[in-house]
Amino acid sequence: MDKNEKKFKVFVALDFFLYVCISKMEDKKVKENILLVDVRALDRTAGHLRRFMSRQLSRELPVADLADWIVCCAMDAGWHQPERQCGVKRVVFVCPCGQTQLQHFHPGLLTQEVDGKAFSDPLLGEVCMSVVVEESSFQGKTLYVQCVETLLADDAGHRLTLVADTERYGDELEHAVGAGSTRVAMVGMQPVAMTGVEQVQRGFALP
Repeated sequence: MDKNEKKFKVFVALDFFLYVCISKMEDKKVKENILLVDVRALDRTAGHLRRFMSRQLSRELPVADLADWIVCCAMDAGWHQPERQCGVKRVVFVCPCGQTQLQHFHPGLLTQEVDGKAFSDPLLGEVCMSVVVEESSFQGKTLYVQCVETLLADDAGHRLTLVADTERYGDELEHAVGAGSTRVAMVGMQPVAMTGVEQVQRGFALP
């Protein structure tokens, strides 16, 4: 397979993923609660927090339960509120090239143990999970920012919650969020100065 053919297949795969994620039953415009997770940012932050708390407690903390973490983020973002109970609950993990494993969560093998799976929570109901991986030949805007732009551009009115590397994406992410008509929630350990974002702070800033 030559480089041009591989690049074409990458973009076809991405287009298909986005179609499945936001355009199912287009005539009915299914509204979804979507948690879009930057895998690199999540695992790095979890690792810092785990090491810090291990030092404070003088013992090593176990890895976190992935489903429990998802439920906590969703609850903080208001997914359990009556007006947000309808529609699909979905978590999309966006992986950088070469990283499809979460070191500080269980299950951590995203493409093997998480992609295409779902779990049920008493308050949230069924939560579906999917994984998309950025290929080495991917060029232009980062896959994460493109996913944000596409989801916000859809007129189904998806409710979007972000776990993102705001320092890495910077103005690119802020522009994508600002261009959308839907207000999004941003989950993080530190406040982010970004227009059109509802701050959802989890944890605390580490010294």
